[in-house]
Amino acid sequence: MQKIILITSKYEDKKNSKIKKKIYAGNWCIKNPQNDIIYDWNLNNNFEKNYDYLNKIIQKFGKILSKKLNQLHKIDKDPRFWEILLFPWLTYYIPAQFYRWKIVKDIVAKNKNLYVYKPNLIKYPPVTDSLEFYEGITNSDYLNEVFFGRIIDFLIKKKKISKIFLKDKTKIPNDIKKYSIPRKSNNIKEKIKKISSFIISKIYKEKKILICEGLISSQDLIELNLKLNQAPIFSKRVFNKQYYLSTISNLKTRKDLRKKISLDEKKFDDFENFLSIYIMEDMPKCLLEGFGPLNKMVNKINLYPKYAVVFHDHYHNELFKFWYANNLKSIKLIICAHGAAMQPKPAHFGIESKIANKKVSYVNDDECPIRTRVKLPFPQLIRYKRKNPKFLIFSTYTPEYYPCRYGVSNNTFATNRNYEDLLLLKKYLDKKIFSQLKISNKLSNSKSIKNLNNLFYGKKNINNIPFSKQINSAKLMICTYPQTTFLESVASGPTLALFNYKDWIFTKNNMKIYDKLIYNNIFFESAEELSFFINKKWENIDIWWSEIKKKKIIDEYLSLFQEDPNYLKEWKNFLRTLV
Repeated sequence: MQKIILITSKYEDKKNSKIKKKIYAGNWCIKNPQNDIIYDWNLNNNFEKNYDYLNKIIQKFGKILSKKLNQLHKIDKDPRFWEILLFPWLTYYIPAQFYRWKIVKDIVAKNKNLYVYKPNLIKYPPVTDSLEFYEGITNSDYLNEVFFGRIIDFLIKKKKISKIFLKDKTKIPNDIKKYSIPRKSNNIKEKIKKISSFIISKIYKEKKILICEGLISSQDLIELNLKLNQAPIFSKRVFNKQYYLSTISNLKTRKDLRKKISLDEKKFDDFENFLSIYIMEDMPKCLLEGFGPLNKMVNKINLYPKYAVVFHDHYHNELFKFWYANNLKSIKLIICAHGAAMQPKPAHFGIESKIANKKVSYVNDDECPIRTRVKLPFPQLIRYKRKNPKFLIFSTYTPEYYPCRYGVSNNTFATNRNYEDLLLLKKYLDKKIFSQLKISNKLSNSKSIKNLNNLFYGKKNINNIPFSKQINSAKLMICTYPQTTFLESVASGPTLALFNYKDWIFTKNNMKIYDKLIYNNIFFESAEELSFFINKKWENIDIWWSEIKKKKIIDEYLSLFQEDPNYLKEWKNFLRTLV
């Protein structure tokens, strides 16, 4: 019987090019797949079942780690304190491990003659915070190899894998720092920010509502604060990310500290046992070595509002999280949706609704309890006329290169079809129309877009231009996912969307508008059909759009997010009720 080799990286594939029978863990292992056997995640997995399983494990480990970290740091903080600090990282870390665990387990179970490489158990220094972990695990070849190697080693020791091909001597360069967040704390600008943050926090310590920067524009931020009779504070300066990153990242990793916690809990299944071996070793520095220094930084922030309104700092800014966690008894947290998502089963597993006193949603949120939910308009100017419509702009969606988050709108295995779709557009679009095509991409740091940047020799890429200005130059927008980009585009002029419907199902309350957008040729699944439609409508695109608008379909969709163009009015009224 012919040997079958499990391949988990492009390095293993390149090293063993002569071996004919291989099974690939994912598309990242091979450049040009043809008749190769590649594990199909969507075919082999039940999303609902996995989602519920992961939710239970995240909650379980959250409770266990809360107790252990209290013991380690010799404090007695309640569970909500640790939920704020721990859960953002856990919602990345545990699904990232699970993806790889399930891939290996499924391939082993279905292939009796499967051989694996005996892995080199390479280690990596812990990252600084939750966002650095996310950037690393979704882009780093090295970190992906670390995680797969550990799983294979664990299953060999458990005798779940018995056929070892040979010891893998493939050396993968440590590229984690390549995807880390820039930390420039010594230049003049950062020093000025640090000083100004301190002065501002001293002057305005009586502030009643802190409105953090995020989805809302600086102009609207200032206006809202003035309506509340308070001076605005720019939160990025108070909770200076570069400042704390430069401090915490330079701390020496303390192995003795990490080994003090043992997670030999009872009633663990195999996957949980595997997690318990490595979770303390992998925990970001901000929760261990940086715990004391971050608390000292927080003590210098003399800012004590009654409410904090936040868009995304509760997930990716450790200084904000530590500040709020230490003041959660006196400050109420209002978490706002940071985009125009309409999908159920979010990748944060409903934790946002759990830690928030109030959760601001722009559409009906099936996952948020009614007692917590506040519906407000999408806080951006979206209804405006395009000033210089000329181009056909293709706005890309790029799934994670390596798997991490688990949710309907954050499915790593949502089909990454940009490259193939653009080639189909070139094939089927009229040449004059294709000459006007431009490629827009928001996620410039993602490895998923590397090949896309080289497509058409890079001549069609839009570089370093704000998305609002890109929209202004669009005769027609093509969006590849129905979230914030689609909302911003469809509100200002002719827009189509191209994606797999099964990847982006709306919440139950909003399925009617979803079906209408499909029926009226605004949503497409086929790039070929989309091309023919554009060829037919291009010369009179505004006439077609006027006909669509007469049907009130666009207004119906926009009203889900923003009924009144004067969107700040409801925000002002809501915030005034708080003070």
